[in-house]
Amino acid sequence: MQNGGWLATEGDVRPCSNGAAYPPNEPAVKGRAAIRAWLEKFPPITEFKLSNVKVEGCEDLAYVLATYTMTIAPPGAPGPVKDSGKYVSVVRRQADGAPRRRICSGRIG
Repeated sequence: MQNGGWLATEGDVRPCSNGAAYPPNEPAVKGRAAIRAWLEKFPPITEFKLSNVKVEGCEDLAYVLATYTMTIAPPGAPGPVKDSGKYVSVVRRQADGAPRRRICSGRIG
């Protein structure tokens, strides 16, 4: 992938428990193959920072509120494009102890 190594491994193509990913400002992308295809078309990422604002949970459920900033280099654009926003992820521990994202969304609030 041409995204600067960001989300570049097979393990990063993990849909939420309903089999979908929710990119900001776009329709849901459903299924592992569709998510991988979306990531492969994403412009190269030249800078990315994710900062946790709040992490809370109890028992087998937790959520993360975070902010992100990134710079992408879309082909044909006159220069780099900067973006920033908020991110939320809700995670539930599975029976085997592994975390599994239940809800994940960017550009909230």
